Amino acid sequence: MRADSPRKLVVGHVISTATEPSSNWREIHYNSSDAGVQLEYALRVLCNVSYHSVGCDVFCRPRDDVHGHYTCSSNGTIVCLPGWLGKFCETGSFNWL
Repeated sequence: MRADSPRKLVVGHVISTATEPSSNWREIHYNSSDAGVQLEYALRVLCNVSYHSVGCDVFCRPRDDVHGHYTCSSNGTIVCLPGWLGKFCETGSFNWL
């Protein structure tokens, strides 16, 4: 469609349902018999890298530096690397023989 072409809404369709983050595509089918329109499309919701949970609101980025030594579980929980303790795995717990 050209930018200067008049635009006309043929049919409107609103989805008001929660869609949790998933790598799976969700297929949507919509039929409007009065407008003679059939829509078929797919959508999915993905969290940005380092964001976790159903609302993508838990931040966890693995690190191994002066600010912490940990990885992240699939739900965003900090998992200390071996030999480290503390809220951000910043305290060494090495056992010297």
